Amino acid sequence: MFSSYLTQGELPGYVRFYLTELRRNVDTLVYLHNDDVQLSAACRQWLGENRIELYPVKNEGLDFGMWGKGIGRYQASDYSEIVLANDSCIVFASLDVLFRWCRSGSHDFCGVTDSNEKKRHLQSYFIFIKQTAAERVLAYFAAQGIIREGYEQVVNRYEIGLSQDLLDGGFRMGAYFSVAGSVFTANPSFYFSPTLLRAGMPMIKRKLVNYGYPAPVLDYLAATQACHSAKDLIKLIRQKQGLSSRQVDALFGQCQNEAKWSVKLKIALRNFRRRYVYPLFGIQRTMRLLEHSDFERERGYRVTGPDGGEIKVLQPAPR
Repeated sequence: MFSSYLTQGELPGYVRFYLTELRRNVDTLVYLHNDDVQLSAACRQWLGENRIELYPVKNEGLDFGMWGKGIGRYQASDYSEIVLANDSCIVFASLDVLFRWCRSGSHDFCGVTDSNEKKRHLQSYFIFIKQTAAERVLAYFAAQGIIREGYEQVVNRYEIGLSQDLLDGGFRMGAYFSVAGSVFTANPSFYFSPTLLRAGMPMIKRKLVNYGYPAPVLDYLAATQACHSAKDLIKLIRQKQGLSSRQVDALFGQCQNEAKWSVKLKIALRNFRRRYVYPLFGIQRTMRLLEHSDFERERGYRVTGPDGGEIKVLQPAPR
């Protein structure tokens, strides 16, 4: 089940590539989107040629609302596995290795990254559910229904709540990249993005590319000397994956154009001050993130990879 929010009737290049990778790894792929926007005839034809089912639904309850309507069309016995994904990420590499890991592990459900924020849970941009947990997942969606109270309620009752319900039921959770052994409580797919990309993560959050990330994320990445902008992250991906300029433009060009010019200007000014103005006047930039005692305490960041080995995390120098 792939959920997507459309503002126009065309499929961006990064969505097409993601769908193509998913289709190669699953038997049935359903493309869910908000029904107030109609896809163009060319896009509908492309979906048909790639044997991707089109299922427009009312936009309510965010991704989980769409997924619930999609998976509810089938019985638990119809599934050998369930994959929940959305367009909040850009996939730039093959997903074959990720799917092999998802299917071979001892877990009942898994994702690309987990999180310790509030309670341990899988980050919901990619969730893989084996048949052993399918009935429990369908029952949870049916019981919760559509959450209309807002983003935080959806996160609490679905993103966190689904993982917690499965764990309470005795099901085993896994993450391709895990912070389970760490006290880190922020969003790892944002703050640890350079570390994860270097370790082979095949996707990146779209907000990191179209300048939609929170300011503390940029401060953190700059303080680790990992990157100073979306361009640095794309350069890292290009070098790691060996992508051509044409491939980079096809995957990231349209996404970067989604950013408002005012946001781009704000980020550019922040980068200019950080790189040139502060050093010129001998100012030691203290990032906002580390002003909080929680992050002062959490210098023991720990991330494990798909093989269970520890991955070295880029960390800010002590103040």
